[in-house]
Parts: sequence; structure tokens; C-alpha cells
Amino acid sequence: MNFENEAAAALAHEVKNPLSLIKMNVDFIKSQTTGGFDDNFKIIEREIQKIDRLVTANTSKFKAVCIYALLEDIIREYDISLSDKKIIFKIEGDKNLYVTGNREKLNILFFNLIKNSVEAIDKKGEIKIKISENENTVLTQITDSGKGISADILDKLGQPYNTDKKGGSGLGLAICTSIVNEHKGEMRFENTENGCKVSVSLSK
Repeated sequence: MNFENEAAAALAHEVKNPLSLIKMNVDFIKSQTTGGFDDNFKIIEREIQKIDRLVTANTSKFKAVCIYALLEDIIREYDISLSDKKIIFKIEGDKNLYVTGNREKLNILFFNLIKNSVEAIDKKGEIKIKISENENTVLTQITDSGKGISADILDKLGQPYNTDKKGGSGLGLAICTSIVNEHKGEMRFENTENGCKVSVSLSK
């Protein structure tokens, strides 16, 4: 086992310990709660399972992933979780378009991109997602009505420590870039008249 694999195995071990404790406490709180939070508990349990799969599964395994269904799941979680903002999510496109990739990593990719759009919106706004087919690729475009991106860092997005987000590190988009590269896809950002648009192209 090389150093990189050893480090990954050690990290997986260290993550699973607190993860087990979190799950135990969530189960206990759930048993003591009488209704009203079922959807919230489902989100917590789903995210715990997601992390567990990431640290234990063979994340290099690629298979067919339905992009529309993946994005619907992420949007549903935000619809339930957002309390301080009023954001309208709109998604359109073919519901049966598939890409070849790792579902857990693609979930991280699009979760982070949508998270950035949510954070770019102050109090209320709109996030539009359009999915389309282009020859052998699937194009996903996420457009928000936020404040846009500073021109001086627009071309540097995806590199660590390049961000105009207060308190941000730019590492989230660096991870996104790594996932897109691993899937041999393309990602680009551009400012629009009323916000920002990110386009992600992935192979079918």
C-alpha cells in the first residue's frame, strides 16, 4: 500500500468513528421526537449514508447516472433545509439523460455548485437548472440571480484560495474541478445580466 492509499484508509477510519456516534445520537433524538421533523431526519440519514459510502466504497467505479434525478434529490434537500431565504428552484430538460460517472462524486459536484448559487443570493431569488444533450455529452447549466463573480477571479475559479466569498477558501470549487477532470468533463463560469451561470459538460 502506497502513502496515498494509506492516508485515504486512515482518513476513512477517522471519519467512520464520529460518523457512528452522530448516527447513534440522531437515532436517539428521533426516538424522542414526536413528528414534524420526518423530512429533516431523512435528509440527515441520507447524508450520513452518503459520507459512509464515500469513505468505504470504491469511488472510482463508474456507472450510468441520471442527472435529472440526481439534481432533483439535491433540490429537494434544499427546499426542506432553507429557512432564512426564499429561493425558487426551476429545473427543465430531458428526465432520461444519463452520464457515465460516480454518483457520489457527482452528487458532491452539483451539491457544491448549487450551494454556491444559494449563498450568492441575498434574501430571495431564483436558481434555474437546464439539462440538455449535445452529441455524446450532457450539458447541465445552473443559473442564479445572485450577485455574480468578481471579474478579477472569474478565470481563476476552481483553483484553491481563489474566491470572492467572505470567509471562503475556494476549496469547494477546487474539489468540483477535480471531480469534473476525473470524469473528463468541462466546467466554465460566466456572469449573466442578473447573476452567474455555471455550465458542466459530462460524457454520456
